[in-house]
Amino acid sequence: MDILVRTRDHRKAVRAIQDAFPQLQVVDYPVVTRFLDPVTKAPLIDLMKPNQPLFKVAFRQTVRDAEGYLIPNLEFALACKFAAMVSPNRQERKKYLDAADFMAIVESNAPAIRLDRLRRLGERVYPGGGAEIIGLVEDAKAGRRIVF
Repeated sequence: MDILVRTRDHRKAVRAIQDAFPQLQVVDYPVVTRFLDPVTKAPLIDLMKPNQPLFKVAFRQTVRDAEGYLIPNLEFALACKFAAMVSPNRQERKKYLDAADFMAIVESNAPAIRLDRLRRLGERVYPGGGAEIIGLVEDAKAGRRIVF
């Protein structure tokens, strides 16, 4: 499970998770605080730090759900899937899951996607990412295989 928290709330969130799950091992990295299963060492919770360009704008890219919680807007959700798909650190099998999610989001929401916003967010993933993410959206809309 990935959870993104504001920088100012990171320590508080770490303490809350430690209090709720004291058995988990905590490992802190520059971009994430990871909570591991003590036996298998498998990551169970990733408390992400918003120190990458895309995540720095995360809390300005939200809408409120029916219960009043802030959730990512459509374009930010797509940009996050795109970032995962092109990440050199992501396991290959997970990239295909991200691609399937990306395509499903596009297919379900194509008319509502604000391409100008999506292009700007794609540029935050890497220079040139704006054009690539727009191309992927167009491919998904047309039912073509997406290549990332």
